[in-house]
Amino acid sequence: MPGLLLQPAWTLSFCAATAAAGAVAMLILLTAGDPVAAKGEEEVLLLRQDSLLRFGPWYLALALFWILQLAVSCQAVVVAGAAAHWYFDRGRCPRWGAPCASVWRLVRYHLGSVVLGSLLEALARMLRLACRLAGRRCRRQGKAACCLCACACRMLRRAQVPQQERLDTARRASALCLLSWAAAARGYGLCRAAREAWQLLSRNALRVATVNCVGDFVLLLAKGAVVAGTVLVGHRLIQDKSGQLSWGEWAPLCTAGLGALLVAHCFLSVYEMTLDTIFICFCRQCEDAQRGGAPAMPPALAAFVEKSGEVAPPTSRQ
Repeated sequence: MPGLLLQPAWTLSFCAATAAAGAVAMLILLTAGDPVAAKGEEEVLLLRQDSLLRFGPWYLALALFWILQLAVSCQAVVVAGAAAHWYFDRGRCPRWGAPCASVWRLVRYHLGSVVLGSLLEALARMLRLACRLAGRRCRRQGKAACCLCACACRMLRRAQVPQQERLDTARRASALCLLSWAAAARGYGLCRAAREAWQLLSRNALRVATVNCVGDFVLLLAKGAVVAGTVLVGHRLIQDKSGQLSWGEWAPLCTAGLGALLVAHCFLSVYEMTLDTIFICFCRQCEDAQRGGAPAMPPALAAFVEKSGEVAPPTSRQ
């Protein structure tokens, strides 16, 4: 499915354009206001902002978080839907058919669920940011009421961490797999698909972790190789011009390394999402096989997991 490799390029371009537009809009909001002459000998004009302009940057930040998270979630759903479609219908779907069908199912069936999930995650991130800023301001003042407010904000931030992890897991499991080909066929909603995906992962935690850890380690090595190769090539190109650089050679090398890490993460996330989706589908097929259904897993995948000792041989399931 070569069409999946185009998804990170579209997502990265959209996120870059959105971030640039958001930065321009933020500058406009921060420098807007009614000019008011300040009292003093010199003529100084100050910008007085009303309540709408004071809270405008927060609204804009929430909208930016929402739009960026929506773009990433749409990419994840498209990739997982195409992977699940290939898993259940491999041999019958063309190379470009699965990504196109996944985009169509996203727009027709799951766009509302993705919008709701991205909005909840954006609200959670904004609430954590507001609690962090409020805690810092309260600790600086040193009053008793402010200390209590800071403690409450810290407890709220700690309580949101497992909830956000559950939301990420539900989004990756339900909106990435069960809200894909199988969920579309059954007509599941966001809550039911998330509940079923969470139960599926809980029942097969060891089975998924057996191969998922290896996949994550390989992807981490791939990201490190991309960053190391970029830094080495950049060092070779600028080693003769290091004396002409005002900040030395490490500033452009660090910038190039961060850019390479971002690009590698965007493109390798396709493989990570595909790997997670395939193993969730694999666990679903294992449960169907135990109930007497026909397994649709590849023989090589079943043999590899059987060697780990977590999956029984196919003869014992019948």
